[in-house]
Amino acid sequence: MKKLLFLLFIPMLATGQTLSEEQYRQKALQKNLSGKELVYGSWEKEESELHLTYLGKFQDKKNRWFKVLISAWYWGTSRRATSRILIYDLKNQYVGQYYLSMVCDLPYAMENGWLKFGRKDNGCDCDKQLSVDLKAGIPKQMFVPCKGESGDIWEFQSEPN
Repeated sequence: MKKLLFLLFIPMLATGQTLSEEQYRQKALQKNLSGKELVYGSWEKEESELHLTYLGKFQDKKNRWFKVLISAWYWGTSRRATSRILIYDLKNQYVGQYYLSMVCDLPYAMENGWLKFGRKDNGCDCDKQLSVDLKAGIPKQMFVPCKGESGDIWEFQSEPN
């Protein structure tokens, strides 16, 4: 019986100390602080930081409401980053995401259902300003131009992350 209790207690120790990435996202959505970056974790202590910014909500042409959260997760000894645009419904249930190449690809704001991109950053040499209209619906793909006809295509992924 003691072995069984010990084996049941170990997983609680391993998972009970920190929240999952999705739990941090839920905290950020619940705070409902539009445009404010929230940082979870500490690079100095954990070599991992999660930066979340709630950009706001929009209504599509089918009168459905969605929330937009951007995420930059810095991890590993070389401080790599994973960048995403996350879409949730009004009940904070995950709908899908766009996985982006770089942190500087993330939108900086959302105004009246338009995602605002300004790709001028120390990590990017693109200088185009771009807005993507989400009111028409969540696009299956977004093309974000850089120089000339080059750019990035980001696919909407609705499978669980």
